[in-house]
Amino acid sequence: MRTILLIIIYSLFFVSCNNTDETNEITPDPTTIAEYHQLNLDGSIKSRYKFDENGRLESLETQENTYTYNFNESNQLTSIASINGTMETTLYSISYDENNRITQVNDRTFVYNPTITDYIPIDDFLLDNPNDYNFYIEDSSFSGPDSLPEPDDENEAVFSFRLLFEGENGLIREIHGGYGYHVYYFPDGTTYQEAAFDHYVLNYSDQNIVLYGNVDADSTPSYDDSLNPLFQENTNFVYVFSFLQDIGNTLTNMLFNPHLLSKNNMDSTDHPENPHHEEYTYDFNTLSLPVSSIVRSYFVGVLENEYVSAKYYYQGDDIPPN
Repeated sequence: MRTILLIIIYSLFFVSCNNTDETNEITPDPTTIAEYHQLNLDGSIKSRYKFDENGRLESLETQENTYTYNFNESNQLTSIASINGTMETTLYSISYDENNRITQVNDRTFVYNPTITDYIPIDDFLLDNPNDYNFYIEDSSFSGPDSLPEPDDENEAVFSFRLLFEGENGLIREIHGGYGYHVYYFPDGTTYQEAAFDHYVLNYSDQNIVLYGNVDADSTPSYDDSLNPLFQENTNFVYVFSFLQDIGNTLTNMLFNPHLLSKNNMDSTDHPENPHHEEYTYDFNTLSLPVSSIVRSYFVGVLENEYVSAKYYYQGDDIPPN
């Protein structure tokens, strides 16, 4: 009798444990992205973007490397690392102040709304500040004399630095990079100031990037009305990207894929300074979420390529193995 009682107690215990485990299991959410695969022309997988249970970007896998995205408890991106075999390399390391503003990206340091005369000893410094935006100075980029030269017809002071202007949404909307600032001094005590700089822009409208790149060679995406499941709305992913805006860098374009940066799905991209044009169309599931995209690439109006460029997989879907 005692043996039978023990068997019953143990049986109830294990049933209880199993029920607890089942209760703690996370039910897949078919509206949350799990993986996003970019494809080659032949349909093979070029890269895999993987997301955690909340749809937050977790990693990017290519044939050569794995890249990991690390966030803090406030969903702020703190680092991106590259893993090749047993070798791990930090590509981006991001630091913040108590107001959640970026203070450092790798060896680049930033100061928010500084007093410019702390850097440049000129009381009438002419800061080219579009619409009086708040701004950062990349003080790690600063170079120039500590004091002004004596005025004569041969002397000039040259200051070089980078300014990042903040838009109303808190993103960096303009970067004046490689700022060459010349001040010429004349024997009569008068000065002449002249500025020359590279100009990068990032225009954002209704949570969609509508213009980005060098002001002379920009890209202008357009969007449909459907929701983009890749959009990292609950992180500061776009904010970090706005400090980089390194559109010409292949690695940056891969890590900060343009399809991750906007609320809606991109339907075309124009490049006003060159004859390339891309169009995107999507197949949707019964939940109105994209499951694949087709890209059509044109050159001078002539169709060059048309192929399935990406596939979307949601929690609970069958995902092709690596």
